Amino acid sequence: MARAIDLRPSEFLEFLTPDELSGIEKNDPTWLECGGERYMMAVRRDEKKGCLFLDEDKHCMIYEARPNLCRLYPFQVVESSEGKFKGFQLHSTGVECPRHHDGVVQVKPLHNLWVEECRHQKDYDRLVREFNRKRISGKRPVDFLSLFFTPRGSTPRPEVR
Repeated sequence: MARAIDLRPSEFLEFLTPDELSGIEKNDPTWLECGGERYMMAVRRDEKKGCLFLDEDKHCMIYEARPNLCRLYPFQVVESSEGKFKGFQLHSTGVECPRHHDGVVQVKPLHNLWVEECRHQKDYDRLVREFNRKRISGKRPVDFLSLFFTPRGSTPRPEVR
C-alpha cells in the first residue's frame, strides 16, 4: 500500500491500545508488545468520514492498492468454532455495498481473497512474534514497520536479539 500510494506508513497507520479498540480478544496474537503496553496496528481513521482513504463522495482513493479486507467489504467471513471456513455474510452494521446494487455477488473471488488473506495473516503473525521477542531499549510500536521495509532516507536498524 505504501509504495502504491507514495505515502510514508506513519501518514496512514496508527497504533491503538486495548482501551481504544473493541471487539479484539485479549489473547489475539497480533498485539504488539512495547514497554509493558500492547498495541494493534490499524489504518488511521478520520472522525468525520471514517476511512482515511475515502474522498468526499465516499469513493476509495487507493482502490487498486486497498488491503484484502477492504476488497472483501462489505462481506465478512463466517467461520466455525474451530476456525474452519463456512461462508460469507454482510457485516452486521447494516452496510450496503456500493458496487453490487443488483444483489449478485460472485463467491469464488471472495473465497480466493480470503485464502490469500489467510496466507498474509500467517506472515503477519510471524512478524509480530519476531517483533515481540526482540528486547530493545525504548522499543516503540512504530518500530514494527522496520520489519516490512526501510523508510526512505534512513538506514536499517541493526537487529538486536
